[in-house]
Amino acid sequence: MPEAASHLEKVSFAQINLPDQSYRWAVIKGFTWVGDGQSGLDLLAALCEHPAFKDHYCAPGEDGIGEEPLHGPYRLDALSTTTFVLIRQDEALKLLDAWLMESGDDEGEPTDEGVARALNPVRELLQHEAPIYYLPDLGEAAQHDWGWVLWHFREWVVIDHGQRKLHSIACGLD
Repeated sequence: MPEAASHLEKVSFAQINLPDQSYRWAVIKGFTWVGDGQSGLDLLAALCEHPAFKDHYCAPGEDGIGEEPLHGPYRLDALSTTTFVLIRQDEALKLLDAWLMESGDDEGEPTDEGVARALNPVRELLQHEAPIYYLPDLGEAAQHDWGWVLWHFREWVVIDHGQRKLHSIACGLD
């Protein structure tokens, strides 16, 4: 276990249910750590080992966090630091916009102002000058038995070394 894993502490949780009655949501989990010299990959590995990472996201609030080896639609053993991709801020924002378009009721329609406003906390984190790791679609082979119920799952991890803050941002539709 990386040294950072024992020092990664979950300090915040926010669930945003989009106000368009589409069953789309975003969850932001905030973490802090102590110590210097932790690489982004060390912190990403620590996140993958943290109990709060075992979240299937199919229950309201933090009820999805449990002992099952699941993360979103995926089996935990299908995830590692190598399944996340380091991306730029502009790429992260384009991926968020693409998620909004593909998961909405009217694909290709402009995003409702209320939905855009609800996602401001997500946009602010993705615009932050910090490394962003993105979890791409891993396909059906990586899904757990009932992972198919969680549609359009996306995840970004923003690591702010200066503030010693890590944010996991998951979005989906169920």
